[in-house]
Amino acid sequence: ELARIAKPGAPLFISVMGLLAVLSESPRYWPRMIAATDVFREVWQTGDDRVWCGSAFAHFFLPEEFQDLLRASGVEIVECVGLEGLGSHSIAEINRLARDDSPAWENWLDAHHALCTHPGVFATSQHMLIVGRAPA
Repeated sequence: ELARIAKPGAPLFISVMGLLAVLSESPRYWPRMIAATDVFREVWQTGDDRVWCGSAFAHFFLPEEFQDLLRASGVEIVECVGLEGLGSHSIAEINRLARDDSPAWENWLDAHHALCTHPGVFATSQHMLIVGRAPA
C-alpha cells in the first residue's frame, strides 16, 4: 500500500521485526513458547505468531522475505540496515557503554555504523530497515 500511495520516486523507510532475532532470543525470554510445539513451529516456519505477548498477532520477517515483498511492489531497494545491529542481543550492555564508558561507546558506534548494512547484521537484527524508492 505504501508503494502505491507514495509519490513516484519518493524515499521510503520501512522497518519490520526480524525472525532470526526473535528465534535467537526465544530461549532467554520465551522458553514456554518453545515448549508449545505447534506455536513455536508456526513461528519459525512461517514467521507468524498468533499469541505474541499473550494475545496479539505478529509477523516476523526473514530478510529475503522482506526484500522480496518490497521488490514485488516495485520498490527500488537503496539500503538494508540492521537497526540494533550487532547490539541486538546485548541491549543492557550496550546501554551501559553509552552511559558509563564514553571511549568504548564511541568505538562501538564506529563499528555499528560500519557494519549495520552487512547482510548478516541486517538478517539478525531485531528490527530491519529498508530504505527504498517508490515506483516511478
